[in-house]
Amino acid sequence: MDPVIITGGLLSLTSLGILYYVSRSVGPVTKFLYANARIQARSGYLIHDKDIDNLVSAKTLNELTNNLRETEYIEELEKLQKKDDIKLFHKAVEKSFLASIMDLREMSPDKAKEVLEAYLGMLEAKVLKTVFRARNGNEELDEDLVFSVGIITPEVLRHLNDTKTTADIGVVMSTTKYSGLFAEKYEDVEQFDVAIETFVLKNMIKTVEKVKMHDSRAIIDMIRAKMDIMNLLALLKFKVRELDSEQQLNLLIPTETDLGKRLKNLVKAENLKKMVESCKNLDYSEALEKALAEYEKDGSLMHFEQNLLRYYKSFVTGGEMAHTLGPYPLFSYLIKKEIEMRNLFVISSGIANGFDTERIKRLII
Repeated sequence: MDPVIITGGLLSLTSLGILYYVSRSVGPVTKFLYANARIQARSGYLIHDKDIDNLVSAKTLNELTNNLRETEYIEELEKLQKKDDIKLFHKAVEKSFLASIMDLREMSPDKAKEVLEAYLGMLEAKVLKTVFRARNGNEELDEDLVFSVGIITPEVLRHLNDTKTTADIGVVMSTTKYSGLFAEKYEDVEQFDVAIETFVLKNMIKTVEKVKMHDSRAIIDMIRAKMDIMNLLALLKFKVRELDSEQQLNLLIPTETDLGKRLKNLVKAENLKKMVESCKNLDYSEALEKALAEYEKDGSLMHFEQNLLRYYKSFVTGGEMAHTLGPYPLFSYLIKKEIEMRNLFVISSGIANGFDTERIKRLII
């Protein structure tokens, strides 16, 4: 056979192989180029460190709203009839976060849409926990604390507002993914809180695995780190309340992480110091050790929340350089928004309670 023909054939096969490899490698991420470009643009509207002094200097919630005029929160905040109501302020911030999730959903490929719908479960769970807490305690439901989100449509929300008992909530949610949760009996609201948080977070992981999305492992790691931090913060409170080991285990989120494998040992720790020592060599150990040193000076558990959330933020943003394409930037952006929302709750609550600026700044992540 002519050597020229053989060489040409080999080159053609090589080219086809390269094209196939490129299409397999690049194809899954090209669908996210538009969404990621939008995320890059929206990141300019995040609250940065340089903005904090301006926000904490506000003397009233109305002034704080004015200082947020260049952010995405202003649209919901301007709708408020009462600008000085802290509950309404927090609700407006949450609704703005919901709008961010829905905007990302609209601009994302189908696989990411499914995951973002599962992500909405965090806000759905918050509404259901609020309703459950009121009905379990035979209290009036503060409708300022709930709003329509995801499968909790305006009609479903209306029915939830009309409920009288926790059994009524189960009837309203009987045709939704949450139906199984209301078939169970709970000793107290804490058990329900853990059950729905576990369901939502595990449903997010299950959805990511199902859609086989690019960078799915990195996104699952984000979710599992969140579960770990929720467990650590819960454990800290349990130690202070001196709950027994069995009670503690019943109020933790079961996980398959390295921390999850140590939960039985952690609940047996006699005190906070022993618990921190039991976390040695875990990713969170440095943050916990720093928090413990600060806690021993003033007795404030807030140090643990701050240091763990700072770790989580650095963990998420630290992955951005390695995952610049695909869905990772969407989810890292949402984590930043979550922490930003938490900071706004801290700032607004501090202002409403008359805290000085330095005290508020110490509580910010």
